[in-house]
Amino acid sequence: MSPHNPSILYVGGDRFFKSLNRGDTWTASADLTKHIDRNTLSIMGVKGSEPMASKNDGYTSYGYVVTIGESPVMPGILWLGTDDGNVQVSRDGGANWTNVSKNVPILADKAGELYHINRVEPSRADAGTAYLAVDGHRFDDLKPYLYVTRDYGATWSSVAGNLPSVGTVNVIREDPKNKDLLYAGTEFGLYVSIDGGKRVERIHVRPADEFASTI
Repeated sequence: MSPHNPSILYVGGDRFFKSLNRGDTWTASADLTKHIDRNTLSIMGVKGSEPMASKNDGYTSYGYVVTIGESPVMPGILWLGTDDGNVQVSRDGGANWTNVSKNVPILADKAGELYHINRVEPSRADAGTAYLAVDGHRFDDLKPYLYVTRDYGATWSSVAGNLPSVGTVNVIREDPKNKDLLYAGTEFGLYVSIDGGKRVERIHVRPADEFASTI
């Protein structure tokens, strides 16, 4: 749902779908993924063209949009990420899209591998700023990848700070009131940074029953 208009809805498939009337009618973009047929990819050394057990079980044959975010600052600034490593930005409400994934360091270095975009988080303080969490565990790359852009995706810099070297980042959030206060959730914990990602600290969450026993 758009943060500016409750009648506007966004949905992701291989395309970006938009409704201006709460879902009564929809428009669709072109395919925003890498158009890769997973049936052609090798799995554990077996070529996609050869017989294999349980092929594509629980997974789609092509890429799709997994995260969408609209800038809370300016209507029509939209970001999306796909499960095959595309990061797209639109500055006109989804009419036109620019693929900026080649500007993200890990995606440029691993262009031949389908790194998963876990989350795109538009900043609440600046229209051109967005945060990005990238997942490489499907290629045995368990490092935390967190990036920020401040120029609509033209350049990206790491805000992973001193996160542990192992632990895929699933989500990144910017505090609603303090743009330098960031929260990151990884496979192994919850982390916070008070300086925009230069340094992070782990938050130790106490179990609910333990907390209740101290009240």
